[in-house]
Amino acid sequence: EQASVEGEVRAEHIVVDGVITGPVFCSELLELQPKARITGDVHYKALEMHGGALVSGKLSHPQESEQVLKLASPKLASNV
Repeated sequence: EQASVEGEVRAEHIVVDGVITGPVFCSELLELQPKARITGDVHYKALEMHGGALVSGKLSHPQESEQVLKLASPKLASNV
């Protein structure tokens, strides 16, 4: 709760309950506890944000292309 970081933060799993001034890059799960304060853009894959946490910046979640299930054509399916 008393911790303060000035600068860029990069990690796979980040738990914040203090202050970060700078951009945050989290490749997996970012947890923002109630006393978390971030001033800067936040890039995350998954986000858990508790009531009271504040972010002053842009939240950015990567738009991964989802795999599309392709069905066999009716002609191929009838031969199975």
